[in-house]
Amino acid sequence: MGTFLYAWLVPHFPLILYYIFTLLYGGSFGTDSAHLSGAARGFLTLLAILLIGYHFYSTIRLHIWPLHHKNESGSFRVGVQYGGLFLIRIGIWGFWIQLAHYLFFFAYAPHPDKWLLTFDIIYTVIFLFLFLLNGCLRIIIFCHRLGIVKRVLICLNIWIPVLNLFLIHYLARAAKDEYAIYVARNQSAQIRQASLECQTKYPLIMVHGIGFRDLAYFNYWGRAPRYLKQSGATVYYGHQKAWGTIEENAAAIAQTIDRALTETGAAKVNLIAHSKGGLDCRYVITHLGYADKVASLTTMSTPHRGSELVDFLNRLPKPVFLKLTQILDHSFAVFGDDCPDS
Repeated sequence: MGTFLYAWLVPHFPLILYYIFTLLYGGSFGTDSAHLSGAARGFLTLLAILLIGYHFYSTIRLHIWPLHHKNESGSFRVGVQYGGLFLIRIGIWGFWIQLAHYLFFFAYAPHPDKWLLTFDIIYTVIFLFLFLLNGCLRIIIFCHRLGIVKRVLICLNIWIPVLNLFLIHYLARAAKDEYAIYVARNQSAQIRQASLECQTKYPLIMVHGIGFRDLAYFNYWGRAPRYLKQSGATVYYGHQKAWGTIEENAAAIAQTIDRALTETGAAKVNLIAHSKGGLDCRYVITHLGYADKVASLTTMSTPHRGSELVDFLNRLPKPVFLKLTQILDHSFAVFGDDCPDS
């Protein structure tokens, strides 16, 4: 109800102020209206001040942070784009409300001066359009559900009449879905954190695959380690090389296992490995004598029976294959691999 009244009345505040000043100072704003009492003049002056203050305050606040007290997602970014959804609703509902308003106005209300009516319509359209624009920009910039291609296509086509209605609806749906996901995820994280359901007997060591490194500012495993830690798990990383041989990487993982056992006092570790990391871990267990220090090995997409990619690469002309490996080795040497051997 509050949104309905706001979208209906606030765009017309300049027109209402015009009529108030007309009562106070006459139609030309030049002659005093002697028929008004002092109390009436004081009330109208106070009303004008309140309308101006509310108009500026509410409009600026809505454009900056429309849902400052309703963000349950636990994410500032998601809160910003969810506010964009609210602004889109104000803009869409406002246009429909104002359409009905002007149809009724032309049919039953006395017509004001043409220039005054024109100003009121233009101001209302701009007022509501800015809400729509702000809302769409928030979602286009901050919504992770939109890829780069979708963002570009939306920006190029959102100016096309009729088509823009579908695009705005798509943006609103994307923002609503992402907000719902983050609210559920935030609530689930709080429950898991309280229950410590991931507090395993032995620490976890997460071992990455080929072509990656365990970097401080880019986590190979995405959000998984953070949620594991929040739920009570102790997490380490393999810290093996991106293009190291299985033997070299296994030695690095063995050092990580020793460090984890020393720091936690545990007797064993759980290894969680992706892709070639699973082969590195198998070598640690079977060739480096760590079978009694590993409680479990979980592998994901590990080529235990070989790799179809290698079969494809072997069919390339040898000069091309060697050139590709040379480029990879040189690139990852820059990032810290001691002896890259792609």
